[in-house]
Amino acid sequence: MDSSNIKPPHKPRKRASTPRSKTGCVTCKIRRLKCGEEKPSCYRCMKSGWHCDGYEHVVALTTSGTWTLAPLRPRSDSSTSSSPSPTLSLYIPPLALDVCDKEQRYMRSFIDDVSVHLQAEDAFFWAGVVLQESQTNYSVRHGLVAIGALAKSSKRSTFGGYRMDTAPCPHREYALEQYEKALQGLRESITRVEPGKCVRNTVISCLVLAFFDNFIGNGGFALQHIRHARDFLLLAKVAAPAAVTTKSSEQEKIVNMFFRLEMQALCAIGIEEGRTFIRLKEGISDFYLPSRFMSVDEARGTRNRIVCEGYSFFYRTVRYQDLPSEQIPASIIRTRDQFIEGIRQLHNLLDLLVQDIEPDVLCHPLNRPQSLKLSSSVLLVRLACTLDASKTVSDQLLPHFEFMLDLCRETLEYEAAGDPGIFGMYPPLPLPRTGRHKPSSLSEIEFFVPEVRTTAPLYLIATKCCSFPLRRQAIALLLSTHRREWMYDSLLAGQIGQWMMEIEEEAVDERGFVSEEKRAWGECVELDLQRRRARATCKVGSWKGWQERERSVCW
Repeated sequence: MDSSNIKPPHKPRKRASTPRSKTGCVTCKIRRLKCGEEKPSCYRCMKSGWHCDGYEHVVALTTSGTWTLAPLRPRSDSSTSSSPSPTLSLYIPPLALDVCDKEQRYMRSFIDDVSVHLQAEDAFFWAGVVLQESQTNYSVRHGLVAIGALAKSSKRSTFGGYRMDTAPCPHREYALEQYEKALQGLRESITRVEPGKCVRNTVISCLVLAFFDNFIGNGGFALQHIRHARDFLLLAKVAAPAAVTTKSSEQEKIVNMFFRLEMQALCAIGIEEGRTFIRLKEGISDFYLPSRFMSVDEARGTRNRIVCEGYSFFYRTVRYQDLPSEQIPASIIRTRDQFIEGIRQLHNLLDLLVQDIEPDVLCHPLNRPQSLKLSSSVLLVRLACTLDASKTVSDQLLPHFEFMLDLCRETLEYEAAGDPGIFGMYPPLPLPRTGRHKPSSLSEIEFFVPEVRTTAPLYLIATKCCSFPLRRQAIALLLSTHRREWMYDSLLAGQIGQWMMEIEEEAVDERGFVSEEKRAWGECVELDLQRRRARATCKVGSWKGWQERERSVCW
């Protein structure tokens, strides 16, 4: 869905009336295509690379059944913190739009089974702003119903993820129908331009549709929704806020949610040609750090502030990525170096804070104080490898890569042990240090987690780390399960990381070193919209001279 093609038509054109098959597969009916009705999967779907969702079921949807879910552990970075988690004021709209009982049930599924289990800022946005918008926005309402139906077709785990069931079922079929209605509602709303309100409604609708497509595994369409929202924000000259709190305005919360998904897309997919960027409100970089943290909550708040400011800086300066150092303003380089030094000082304070705190092995690894450095470590690596940095700078970041790998491995093991019925037997560790890794049998089972946890750090290790043994372990973890975390896909990330590592392995000298002229970097991914296929590119060489390499990736 390219935003440049969505314009109010000058003269509506009626479609020819043709009889529709009532016995075709669900996928063809949703896409309004003639189905050949081959069994078990229709030929049109197979030829087009779509997943055929089979044929209509006659099983009645029961209303009395219960669906018990284990509550998601609240994300409090300290298992010993005595401060309560912030209370979420849930807005449950009266739904002014006409809603049938079936839609109401699936909307309740979104409220009870999805929105309240999201983390921190996500929960305030989805359980507040979006639910309120669904009261009057046709597209948002059907989008949330679609997400609720998709959640019902999945099996929720105790760690907050969903095991996807791609087999045809009434829940999944209804989710696809509602998604189509949400798309239709978005198209119609764009043709009825209301000054001042169209942008807000459109951006929220795009975020809801991106949620659904990430959930079901259509990453290419999710990216298109994010791109479409970006175009509307650019057109309206809306700037993203420097930070968002519970006191922030509704517009700031909406734009902040977009910016977070925008940053994920940027880090997961890379900088595609002709990419545009929204404007960010200017903020004063605050590098103040206390001499010592008095509590985990204080440390978490400081960490969050630095990470938020760091990614804002990263986004502002990403346009300088492919420029030679002499064309980059010296002030930008100085600010980058200040951020890196500030993060290192932050880590020293965090180490001092947690040295006397015994790890709680019963608590999720990402909820322990020892994990406070994860997001700031990821940011440090991104900043250190950007702008005019030498491609060998990652050789100095080995302790950060080791920390990220250990924490991600512990997280995946913990979640697998907590849900053996969902994951089965997890691959034994340590993982092999040689050979080419292939997706395991578990990768045939898809998981969706509405939070970035392990895939982003592991992808960074797989593409940036100088240690081949560490990279192989990160790649093996990525390929061990098919795990989607918002905009990230572990199978796609693992295969790209393995491809880039193989490029560098070809250039290893007798000392086991890869020179800067042989390093792979600047990875970028173009997703196919109709099938799970991608065109991956990267650069090989230094800033002064590089060649582009290309690989087709399927998963």
